[in-house]
Amino acid sequence: RGTQEGESAEAVARELRAQGYFVVTIERVARPRPEQLEQLKRQVLAPVFYPVSSQHRAMFYSSLKALMSSGMNVSEAMGSLAKRTQNHTLRAAAAEMVDEAIRGRPMSGVMAKYPAAFPAVALAVMEAGEHSGLIELTADRLAKHYDRAFELEQMYRWHTFYPKILLIALIVIPTVPVLVMGSFAQWVSLVLTRSLPVLLGGTAL
Repeated sequence: RGTQEGESAEAVARELRAQGYFVVTIERVARPRPEQLEQLKRQVLAPVFYPVSSQHRAMFYSSLKALMSSGMNVSEAMGSLAKRTQNHTLRAAAAEMVDEAIRGRPMSGVMAKYPAAFPAVALAVMEAGEHSGLIELTADRLAKHYDRAFELEQMYRWHTFYPKILLIALIVIPTVPVLVMGSFAQWVSLVLTRSLPVLLGGTAL
Protein backbone atom coordinates (compact mmCIF):
# COMPACT_ATOMS: atom_id res chain seq x y z
CA ARG A 1 0.00 0.00 0.00
CA GLY A 2 1.39 3.42 -0.91
CA THR A 3 0.99 6.53 -3.03
CA GLN A 4 1.98 7.16 -6.63
CA GLU A 5 1.53 10.24 -8.78
CA GLY A 6 0.08 9.95 -12.26
CA GLU A 7 -2.17 11.52 -14.86
CA SER A 8 -4.92 8.94 -14.26
CA ALA A 9 -5.66 5.75 -12.35
CA GLU A 10 -4.97 3.73 -15.51
CA ALA A 11 -1.58 5.37 -16.02
CA VAL A 12 -0.63 4.70 -12.40
CA ALA A 13 -1.69 1.06 -12.71
CA ARG A 14 0.40 0.57 -15.85
CA GLU A 15 3.45 2.13 -14.22
CA LEU A 16 3.14 0.00 -11.09
CA ARG A 17 2.69 -3.20 -13.10
CA ALA A 18 5.79 -2.29 -15.11
CA GLN A 19 7.67 -2.08 -11.82
CA GLY A 20 6.54 -5.59 -10.88
CA TYR A 21 3.75 -4.69 -8.47
CA PHE A 22 0.39 -6.46 -8.38
CA VAL A 23 -2.28 -3.76 -8.35
CA VAL A 24 -5.47 -4.59 -6.45
CA THR A 25 -7.19 -1.22 -6.29
CA ILE A 26 -6.37 2.42 -6.87
CA GLU A 27 -7.94 5.30 -4.95
CA ARG A 28 -7.68 8.95 -5.83
CA VAL A 29 -6.14 11.11 -3.11
CA ALA A 30 -6.71 14.82 -3.37
CA ARG A 31 -3.78 17.04 -2.59
CA PRO A 32 -4.35 19.87 -0.13
CA ARG A 33 -4.62 23.11 -2.04
CA PRO A 34 -2.23 25.95 -1.11
CA GLU A 35 -5.11 27.98 0.31
CA GLN A 36 -6.13 25.04 2.51
CA LEU A 37 -2.59 24.75 3.87
CA GLU A 38 -2.49 28.49 4.53
CA GLN A 39 -5.82 28.31 6.37
CA LEU A 40 -4.53 25.41 8.48
CA LYS A 41 -1.46 27.42 9.35
CA ARG A 42 -3.44 30.54 10.31
CA GLN A 43 -6.34 28.88 12.12
CA VAL A 44 -4.64 25.98 13.91
CA LEU A 45 -0.85 26.22 14.02
CA ALA A 46 -0.27 29.95 14.46
CA PRO A 47 -2.39 30.41 17.64
CA VAL A 48 -0.49 27.57 19.32
CA PHE A 49 3.08 27.95 18.11
CA TYR A 50 3.55 31.65 17.35
CA PRO A 51 0.74 33.83 18.72
CA VAL A 52 1.09 37.59 18.45
CA SER A 53 2.41 39.06 21.70
CA SER A 54 0.39 41.41 23.91
CA GLN A 55 2.95 44.13 23.21
CA HIS A 56 2.43 43.95 19.44
CA ARG A 57 -1.34 43.86 19.88
CA ALA A 58 -1.23 46.93 22.10
CA MET A 59 0.89 48.80 19.56
CA PHE A 60 -1.46 47.79 16.73
CA TYR A 61 -4.61 49.05 18.46
CA SER A 62 -2.88 52.16 19.80
CA SER A 63 -1.70 53.05 16.28
CA LEU A 64 -5.18 52.38 14.88
CA LYS A 65 -6.71 54.72 17.43
CA ALA A 66 -4.14 57.44 16.73
CA LEU A 67 -4.56 57.21 12.96
CA MET A 68 -8.34 57.39 13.14
CA SER A 69 -8.12 60.30 15.57
CA SER A 70 -6.06 62.13 12.96
CA GLY A 71 -8.97 61.90 10.52
CA MET A 72 -8.20 58.72 8.60
CA ASN A 73 -10.96 56.26 7.78
CA VAL A 74 -10.56 52.51 8.38
CA SER A 75 -9.11 51.69 4.96
CA GLU A 76 -6.56 54.51 5.17
CA ALA A 77 -5.57 53.59 8.71
CA MET A 78 -5.17 49.93 7.82
CA GLY A 79 -3.16 50.86 4.75
CA SER A 80 -0.76 52.75 6.97
CA LEU A 81 -0.59 49.89 9.48
CA ALA A 82 0.05 47.37 6.71
CA LYS A 83 3.23 49.32 5.87
CA ARG A 84 4.39 50.19 9.39
CA THR A 85 3.45 47.22 11.59
CA GLN A 86 6.45 45.07 12.50
CA ASN A 87 4.61 41.82 13.22
CA HIS A 88 4.06 39.91 9.97
CA THR A 89 0.70 38.43 11.07
CA LEU A 90 -0.75 41.83 11.96
CA ARG A 91 0.75 43.29 8.80
CA ALA A 92 -0.94 40.65 6.63
CA ALA A 93 -4.25 41.13 8.45
CA ALA A 94 -4.09 44.92 8.04
CA ALA A 95 -3.40 44.59 4.30
CA GLU A 96 -6.43 42.33 3.92
CA MET A 97 -8.57 44.73 5.95
CA VAL A 98 -7.81 47.51 3.46
CA ASP A 99 -9.58 45.64 0.67
CA GLU A 100 -12.49 44.68 2.91
CA ALA A 101 -12.95 48.25 4.14
CA ILE A 102 -12.99 49.55 0.55
CA ARG A 103 -15.76 47.05 -0.19
CA GLY A 104 -17.67 48.31 2.85
CA ARG A 105 -17.21 45.14 4.86
CA PRO A 106 -16.32 45.08 8.58
CA MET A 107 -12.71 44.42 9.53
CA SER A 108 -13.86 41.91 12.16
CA GLY A 109 -14.45 39.48 9.28
CA VAL A 110 -10.71 39.55 8.56
CA MET A 111 -9.83 39.41 12.25
CA ALA A 112 -11.65 36.09 12.53
CA LYS A 113 -9.20 34.62 9.99
CA TYR A 114 -6.21 35.43 12.22
CA PRO A 115 -6.88 33.97 15.69
CA ALA A 116 -3.15 34.17 16.52
CA ALA A 117 -3.48 37.96 16.43
CA PHE A 118 -7.11 38.49 17.38
CA PRO A 119 -8.48 36.16 20.10
CA ALA A 120 -12.19 35.58 20.43
CA VAL A 121 -12.59 38.23 23.14
CA ALA A 122 -10.91 40.95 21.08
CA LEU A 123 -12.97 39.91 18.06
CA ALA A 124 -16.23 40.18 20.01
CA VAL A 125 -15.26 43.59 21.38
CA MET A 126 -14.40 44.90 17.92
CA GLU A 127 -17.63 43.55 16.45
CA ALA A 128 -19.54 45.45 19.14
CA GLY A 129 -17.54 48.58 18.32
CA GLU A 130 -18.33 48.25 14.62
CA HIS A 131 -22.05 47.80 15.26
CA SER A 132 -22.11 50.89 17.50
CA GLY A 133 -19.89 52.97 15.22
CA LEU A 134 -17.24 53.41 17.94
CA ILE A 135 -14.23 51.75 16.32
CA GLU A 136 -11.83 54.44 17.52
CA LEU A 137 -12.98 54.10 21.13
CA THR A 138 -12.89 50.32 20.88
CA ALA A 139 -9.31 50.40 19.56
CA ASP A 140 -8.33 52.63 22.48
CA ARG A 141 -9.85 50.23 25.00
CA LEU A 142 -8.17 47.21 23.40
CA ALA A 143 -4.83 49.05 23.37
CA LYS A 144 -5.12 49.75 27.10
CA HIS A 145 -6.17 46.17 27.77
CA TYR A 146 -3.15 44.71 26.00
CA ASP A 147 -0.84 47.30 27.54
CA ARG A 148 -1.94 46.07 30.95
CA ALA A 149 -1.62 42.44 29.86
CA PHE A 150 1.94 43.11 28.72
CA GLU A 151 2.80 44.75 32.05
CA LEU A 152 1.44 41.73 33.95
CA GLU A 153 3.42 39.36 31.73
CA GLN A 154 6.60 41.34 32.42
CA MET A 155 5.90 41.28 36.17
CA TYR A 156 5.36 37.52 36.06
CA ARG A 157 8.63 36.97 34.20
CA TRP A 158 10.51 39.11 36.73
CA HIS A 159 8.97 37.43 39.78
CA THR A 160 9.67 33.96 38.45
CA PHE A 161 13.23 34.74 37.33
CA TYR A 162 14.91 34.06 40.69
CA PRO A 163 13.07 30.74 41.31
CA LYS A 164 14.10 29.58 37.84
CA ILE A 165 17.75 30.42 38.50
CA LEU A 166 17.59 28.70 41.89
CA LEU A 167 16.05 25.61 40.34
CA ILE A 168 18.77 25.44 37.69
CA ALA A 169 21.43 25.81 40.38
CA LEU A 170 19.91 23.01 42.49
CA ILE A 171 19.98 20.74 39.48
CA VAL A 172 23.40 21.61 38.06
CA ILE A 173 25.68 22.44 41.03
CA PRO A 174 25.58 18.96 42.65
CA THR A 175 26.60 17.47 39.32
CA VAL A 176 29.80 19.54 38.95
CA PRO A 177 32.06 16.86 40.54
CA VAL A 178 30.91 14.40 37.88
CA LEU A 179 31.82 16.91 35.17
CA VAL A 180 35.27 17.43 36.72
CA MET A 181 36.09 13.83 37.65
CA GLY A 182 34.11 11.95 35.02
CA SER A 183 33.19 12.44 31.40
CA PHE A 184 31.01 15.02 29.73
CA ALA A 185 28.59 12.32 28.60
CA GLN A 186 28.16 11.11 32.20
CA TRP A 187 27.53 14.68 33.34
CA VAL A 188 24.90 15.30 30.64
CA SER A 189 23.18 12.03 31.54
CA LEU A 190 23.09 12.97 35.24
CA VAL A 191 21.74 16.46 34.54
CA LEU A 192 19.00 15.05 32.34
CA THR A 193 18.14 12.45 34.98
CA ARG A 194 17.84 15.11 37.67
CA SER A 195 15.87 17.42 35.37
CA LEU A 196 13.34 14.81 34.27
CA PRO A 197 11.11 14.96 37.41
CA VAL A 198 10.99 18.77 37.08
CA LEU A 199 10.12 18.62 33.39
CA LEU A 200 7.37 16.11 34.14
CA GLY A 201 5.92 18.35 36.82
CA GLY A 202 7.48 16.53 39.77
CA THR A 203 9.11 18.09 42.81
CA ALA A 204 11.92 15.69 43.58
CA LEU A 205 15.42 16.64 42.46
